[in-house]
Amino acid sequence: MFRPLCLSLTSCCLLLPSTASHAEDWRYSLRAGAASAPRYSGSDERVIAPLVGGEIVSPYGVFLDSERGLGWAFDEDDFGLSVYIGASDVRKDRKRGYKGSDELSGMGSIKSRPVLGLDGTYHMGPLILGAEFEHALEKDADDHDTGSSWNRLKLSISAPLYDGEYGKVMGSLNSQFGDGDYVRTWYGVSAAQASRSQFRVHDTQGGLVVARTETRSSENRP
Repeated sequence: MFRPLCLSLTSCCLLLPSTASHAEDWRYSLRAGAASAPRYSGSDERVIAPLVGGEIVSPYGVFLDSERGLGWAFDEDDFGLSVYIGASDVRKDRKRGYKGSDELSGMGSIKSRPVLGLDGTYHMGPLILGAEFEHALEKDADDHDTGSSWNRLKLSISAPLYDGEYGKVMGSLNSQFGDGDYVRTWYGVSAAQASRSQFRVHDTQGGLVVARTETRSSENRP
C-alpha cells in the first residue's frame, strides 16, 4: 500500500566524471552514470538504470538542462536564483523499460506535464541552504486521480564534511513536501482505483513526503 511518508527513496548512484568546455563564456557539461532506484516512488522493486544528461549555459544565464528544462539563472557569491520550465516525472501502470511496474495495474498512468520551477540557494558561512518550488500544470481535468495540477517544495541544507588535499566531501539533509493534490496523485488510492487494482482505498493529506541524507564527493585535479 502507498504511504504518504516515504523515508527510503535511496538510490545507489555512481557518476562518471563530467566534462565541460568553455568558449566565450558559454558552458557545456555532460553527465553519465548508473543508479539503482525504485521502479516507482514507494516501491520495493528496483531497477538499475543509466543516467545520461547534459547542460548548456549561455553568457546571459539562459540554460538548457536535461533535468530541469529551459530557464534562466542568476548567481552571486552568496546567492543564486533560477527560474525554469520543464516536464514532470511519469509513472506507468505497466513495466516498460526502466519505468513503471505491473503492480500498478489498474491505477492508471501519471503522464508528464509542464512544470514551472523556482530554485534558490544561499551560502551562510560553510552552510548552503536550498529551496526549490515546482508547480505542475493540470494534465486532464476529467481524471482527478492522475491528472490534477500539484505543488511541490524541496528544502535542503548542505555542509562540507571534508575539504582537503584529495578533494571535497559534502553532506546534505533533504526534505520534500507536497500539497494535497501532489500526495494524492503519487501516493493516494481512490475508490475507483481500488476497484481496478490490488490496493485498498488510501486517503492522503499534504505534508512531508521524503526526508533523506546524502553525501557527494569531488576530486581535486592538478
